[in-house]
Amino acid sequence: MYSESGTACTPAMARIVKFVEQFIERNGYSPSAGDIGRGLRLHRSWAFRCAKQAMARGLLVADPKVVRSWRLPATTSSRARKG
Repeated sequence: MYSESGTACTPAMARIVKFVEQFIERNGYSPSAGDIGRGLRLHRSWAFRCAKQAMARGLLVADPKVVRSWRLPATTSSRARKG
């Protein structure tokens, strides 16, 4: 499985990236590992592990303004901030 950028990703990573995108669109800020876990019915440690792998592949980036939070590389900080 490949992301839109052509980067190889697992089905779990693809689900997490899609969830992060939709979460930000709905809420205006980035999800935590707990949010991802609850939203996808995964344990938060598994969600965290998959999100870290997605970060390593460039599918997600850390939001420096919010601890334990992720966003898509193309997401602007004003849309991804918690507020």
